Amino acid sequence: SGIYCNGGNSTISYNTISHNTSVNGGCGIYCSSLATSTITNNTISYNTGGGTGGGVYCLNSSTINFNIIANNTSNSCGGLYCSKHSTITNNTISNNTGGIAGGMQCADSSIISNNIITNNIASSGGGGIYMYGNYTTITNNTISNNTGWSGGGIIFTNENFGIISNNTITNNSVTGSIGAGGAFTFSSSGGVFTNNTISNNAASSTGGAMYFTSNSNPVFRNCIFYGNTAPTGNTVFLNDE
Repeated sequence: SGIYCNGGNSTISYNTISHNTSVNGGCGIYCSSLATSTITNNTISYNTGGGTGGGVYCLNSSTINFNIIANNTSNSCGGLYCSKHSTITNNTISNNTGGIAGGMQCADSSIISNNIITNNIASSGGGGIYMYGNYTTITNNTISNNTGWSGGGIIFTNENFGIISNNTITNNSVTGSIGAGGAFTFSSSGGVFTNNTISNNAASSTGGAMYFTSNSNPVFRNCIFYGNTAPTGNTVFLNDE
């Protein structure tokens, strides 16, 4: 609805992209699987759509830096949707509303670093971030005050290995009947958590900070867990041994 890129190498910088409406996804910016995009220093706000990516929708490798992505709405992912091998750094992603993901949804081998991800809402998935695939790196982010159905801060699905380090993950919550994982829900086989502060997150059923499904093997190094709450498993809940 705002900008549509169907091929080539696109650079979209220093624009205000707002109040656009689309029946499908990518209401602010849509980049097809043929387009490699660099999106920097834009304000992308108050866009509304029926599909995936209320603010930005990228189907190919993308670099998304120094943007404000705020107050966008979509049935699936409110703020930002990126496919595999994307780099997402130094953005403020806030006050977006979606179904599967409030703030952003990303896939294989993406790097998410130095972002502020706050006050996003998901009605059926992860409030801040919804991740799927393999080999994701999430470092040096502030992820706070997000609300989801499961995984208030972040939900991982089919993630065989992830590196999550040096993040501050606070005041996230889950409100659904499943209500698992105030900060994280991890539906996968591995993940290494290093130097994170994970505090004051809340789950309505299980895992105030984190919930891990069967066959998960997380590693925690030098993390701070404080003030997380849930009826079952205030801090970390492992669904098997």
